[in-house]
Amino acid sequence: MAVLERPGAVLGLLLSLVAPVAQREPAPPAPPAPPAFAPPAAGVPAQPGALGAAPAAGVPGAGVPGAGVGPVEILEQRGEATTAYRHPDGARTIVLSAGPIRLRHNGQWEPLDLTLRRDPDGGIRPVAHPDTLWLAGGGKPADAAAVRGADGTNTALPWDGPLPAPRLDGNRAVYRNARPGADLVIEVTRTGFVATLESAGGATREVPRAAPHAPTAPHVPAAPHAPTPAQPAPAPAVAQSAPAPAVAQSVPAPAVEPAPAVATAPVAPPITPLTLRVTHPGPATDSAPSAPELMTGPAGTLAARAVLSRVVASASEGLTLPFDTTVQNTAGTTDLSGDPDLKLGSYDGRTVARAFLSWDLSGLRDQRVMSAALRLYSNWSASCQASGWEVWSSPPIGPATRWTSQPAGDRAWATSTDTRGHDAHCQPGWTSVDVTDLVRGWVLAGAGSGTVLVRATNELDPLSWKRFSSGAGANLPALGVTVAP
Repeated sequence: MAVLERPGAVLGLLLSLVAPVAQREPAPPAPPAPPAFAPPAAGVPAQPGALGAAPAAGVPGAGVPGAGVGPVEILEQRGEATTAYRHPDGARTIVLSAGPIRLRHNGQWEPLDLTLRRDPDGGIRPVAHPDTLWLAGGGKPADAAAVRGADGTNTALPWDGPLPAPRLDGNRAVYRNARPGADLVIEVTRTGFVATLESAGGATREVPRAAPHAPTAPHVPAAPHAPTPAQPAPAPAVAQSAPAPAVAQSVPAPAVEPAPAVATAPVAPPITPLTLRVTHPGPATDSAPSAPELMTGPAGTLAARAVLSRVVASASEGLTLPFDTTVQNTAGTTDLSGDPDLKLGSYDGRTVARAFLSWDLSGLRDQRVMSAALRLYSNWSASCQASGWEVWSSPPIGPATRWTSQPAGDRAWATSTDTRGHDAHCQPGWTSVDVTDLVRGWVLAGAGSGTVLVRATNELDPLSWKRFSSGAGANLPALGVTVAP
């Protein structure tokens, strides 16, 4: 039983093994991991260049009987988002990722790879993506990007005129000066793409170092005042979306002598917000406008250049597990699923966000749960000061879940004050909480799925704001469960 004397260490190791590799730049030195979640063993290849790939196949002895004394991957139990390992004593650890890590090709599971490549026809596509996704190669009129899901839903970013040839960097394509004074940046995610218009050539400002493994979130204008309770409720209450801010009335200025004419520089034309064109199987077509409320975060901390417009495209509008989303009181009716970040807490004492994650538990039916842990990658925190967050059980959620329709959490099962991602003193990194009792309860009840709500302990604290990588992001949340032989 030596392997299971510290089940947290085993779960930490195995969850690390299925974590995706870093994007775009090497990670800075990370703080030591907690003992319960040790890093992967030496010799595990990092598989550089395979953005979104799962390195589990590189585990020494994985799938090779007798090749090592540690856990061995059970290759026949691989799935799109599932990896299983057998321990020497017969116990198994099942790692349920919050997003796809593999795709089926010619009857075999292959790792996801979001690295963008230019095709002979001039189009740009990721190396291995679960859906049909392409980006414009530039030089001729075409949609800037499009993704088609398995259900036939096609989501495109229309563009009026030819785009310049993009600069490719991992899973990002940058179209310089796509519009006057603005660059178009398209980032491929596991479920679609995120398109952002950023100011081009404008003044930049110093910002804390963002997570090297995940996309930089955009800057937003100040959030409108929203009604908030006097103190945090013991359970997540369903609140109404914030009212629109009052419009200030203009006051006529006193009459003055006309000033002499002064030559002025030409004013750049206003930027037209990005929109998405969603075509369903059949004649119906929708237009999804730019969602400024997605650009959430403290001013001056999340983007070095102004974000002018942003949209998030997902391949399918239906519910498939695993699934995750953010709800936010300043985006009461907006779908925030598919964003590379999960958000929680507040950055101004008024805006409040919460995150939900759901998994398919059918593979755990009739198993005896020995331990379970939820592992998250923290991209950003409002400061390095420890700030509490909690994991609650929740009723089921789906693509229609919004702040105004979110389910109330059942009860809190785990708490943490681990805070990462603000600057060099608390760099981005993995964090985890023990959820053994919660998962054991799900399995004993025969639940087919399980949902957690992750929220700040004090939702009115401006230092409670955190962003974790989502199931569409670079570093997938994972639920690791060890079951008895």
